[in-house]
Amino acid sequence: MRSAVSRSSLLLIGLVGATLGFAPAPVFRERPDDPDAVFRRLQGTWAVSRNEEGGQTRIPMGQAFTIKFEKDQWTFLRSENGGPLIKSDRHTLKLDPKATPAEIDFIFSATKEVRFCGVYELKGDTLRIAFRSTANGTKGRAKDLSNPAPGDWFMQLERRP
Repeated sequence: MRSAVSRSSLLLIGLVGATLGFAPAPVFRERPDDPDAVFRRLQGTWAVSRNEEGGQTRIPMGQAFTIKFEKDQWTFLRSENGGPLIKSDRHTLKLDPKATPAEIDFIFSATKEVRFCGVYELKGDTLRIAFRSTANGTKGRAKDLSNPAPGDWFMQLERRP
């Protein structure tokens, strides 16, 4: 009698162990407030669907703007009348996704100076940015994606496949 109970117990323990051994591993989820996770999501080429300063469109007729993200680098490219992409500017980005709203600084690669500072929102394949130039001694950071202050820039980017 005792050996039958022992066998049943061992069989049950074995079945439970085998079942747990094949259980799926927990899914890894990146934290949205981790700058490295945000940079991984940004990698690739993005089309600029809106580019405004003070509510005025700043994409001239016949031109298209593209942004290419490589690691922490932002490269601004232009194309005229469907022609080749021409590199315009390159900046190193510094992100603070823990801030509310999330903050972004554009550091000019040649001088290591902060050129623009603002806020961003990344939802799926859409990136929205409001920023302010620091080149003319302007102080402060753009803070409003919905209603940028006069003189602030607003950009909306869509990921390219």
